[in-house]
Amino acid sequence: MKLELDKRNKLVNLLVNTGKAETGSRSALCRRIGVEPNTLSFISGGSVQDFATNLVDFLYQAERYKELINLCEEIEPELGDNLKRELDKIRDRIQQIKDGKKLADFLAGSRKAETGSRSALCRRIGVEPNTLSFISGGSVQDFATNLVDFLYQAERYKELINLCEEIEPELGDYPKKELMAIRPKLEKLASQPEESPGGDEQPKPPPSPETPPSPEHQSIIELVNEACVSIQRVYEILDQYDVYPVDCRTAVSFLEKIKQIVDNLWRELNSNKSPHEHFEKLYRKVRFDRYDIDNYINNLITQLNQFHRDCRPVTPETQKKHKQLQKECEELRDILFGWQASTSQIVSENIRSKPVATSNR
Repeated sequence: MKLELDKRNKLVNLLVNTGKAETGSRSALCRRIGVEPNTLSFISGGSVQDFATNLVDFLYQAERYKELINLCEEIEPELGDNLKRELDKIRDRIQQIKDGKKLADFLAGSRKAETGSRSALCRRIGVEPNTLSFISGGSVQDFATNLVDFLYQAERYKELINLCEEIEPELGDYPKKELMAIRPKLEKLASQPEESPGGDEQPKPPPSPETPPSPEHQSIIELVNEACVSIQRVYEILDQYDVYPVDCRTAVSFLEKIKQIVDNLWRELNSNKSPHEHFEKLYRKVRFDRYDIDNYINNLITQLNQFHRDCRPVTPETQKKHKQLQKECEELRDILFGWQASTSQIVSENIRSKPVATSNR
C-alpha cells in the first residue's frame, strides 16, 4: 500500500501551516516525534515548505510509520474541526499501511505463502485465486505484500480477518500480540455499515430474537468483559514501553494464559449446552486460585521494576509510564480476584443444584 499523493501533500501543508516547521522549532519537533535531528541533512536551511516535504518523505520512505503517526499528533492540536477530520483520514491511512506491512511480513514468514499453498489459502479466507494476477510467480514476500494490499484496497476486511486467523497459529508470543492489536481495527472496519451512493446508510435488518442471558450468565459476561478491557490496557502500556521482545516474557505468557481462559469462557457462554452441563464444564476451565493470580501479577511487576531500574536514561516520561503500568497491573489483580471469587461462587451454586444424573447409555 502507498500513501496517496493527495494525502502526502495535505500532511505537508498541514505541517507548514502549524508553524512547527520553522527553523527554530525543527529540532524540538523531530525529537518529540522520535527522530534524532542530527541524522537529517535537511534539518537546517531551506524553506519551511522544503523541510516539511523532506521530513514527510523521509519518514515514509524509511517506513517509520510510528513517527509519521506521532507527527500527525503533533499537528492535530493546531487544527480546526474540518482539518482534524482530514488529518484523521491521513492518520488512519498511515496506520493501515503500518498494519498491512506487518500482516504481509507475518504471512511471508509462514509456509502458507509458498507457491504450492497460495490457492488453497485464498479459498480458505474467501478469495477466488483465479481473480488474482499475482497468484503464481513472484517471491513469497511479493505474494504476501500483493495479497494484503489487494484486500485493503478492495476494503475486504472480513477476508483480512480470515487471513489473521490463518496466520495466528504459526506465530510466537510477540507477533501474536501485534496481530491481536491489528485484528480489532479490522473488525471495526468490517462492522461499519456500507453507504449508498447518496451517502445514506443502508437499512439494517431487524435483529433476530435472542434468549436473554440468565443472571448467572450475565454476571460472568460482565466479568469476562472487564478482564478483557484490563488486559488490553496492560498490553497497550507494554507496547508504549517497547520492551516486549526481551524483558516481558513472563508478562506475555501471563496475559496469554488469561486470554486463553477468557476465550474458553466466551465459547462456553455461547454454546448450546444445558445450564448444568455449561456450568460443570465452565468450572473445570476456571480452576485457578488467588495464589496463582498473585504469583503471576507479582512476577510481572517484579520484572517491570527490574527493567525500570536498568532503563537509562530515566526521564519523567519513563517514570510516569512505569507508575501507570504498576497501577494497571494492580487493577488487573483486583479484577481477577473478583472474577475468580464470583465465578467460583456462581459455578459452585449451580453444581450443588445439579440434579442427580441418570446413567449414560
